[in-house]
Amino acid sequence: MAAAGVPAFCWEQAQGLLRAKPQFEAAGFRLAVVSIGSPEGGREFCAAAPFPPEQLLLDGDHALHRHVGCVEGFKSMFSPKTWEAMRAREWDEFKSLLGRYKMIAPKTVEATAVMGGVWVLDGDQCLYEFKDSGPGVHAPLTDVLAAVKAA
Repeated sequence: MAAAGVPAFCWEQAQGLLRAKPQFEAAGFRLAVVSIGSPEGGREFCAAAPFPPEQLLLDGDHALHRHVGCVEGFKSMFSPKTWEAMRAREWDEFKSLLGRYKMIAPKTVEATAVMGGVWVLDGDQCLYEFKDSGPGVHAPLTDVLAAVKAA
């Protein structure tokens, strides 16, 4: 079976991808989210978000993030693209998530500066790749869905 994967994410991106799960499945893909963090943090996230625990995989030592070349470093947090993403944000959706948001601190300070991305995979072939360049700079869901539907 093909898989759509999301190494790292923020709450907002995870919820958007979860809402699109029926579209992934209709195209023969499944959604898998990979996050930095510990098993305890994963359980807290799944309970608070809410998010299905069977779709959350943890990359506690960031090995997968490094392997696929995710952006790391605090400089990314202050990039112009981060500020642009914040200005373009759907604030109503963002505010609705804040009510459920719970700070789940990673085990290391460095882990807070590991960005994520979205990959659409069909077996061992990468159909789509987007690496977040900073917080809030995520793959447009329309682009992700277009890659899934084109497969």
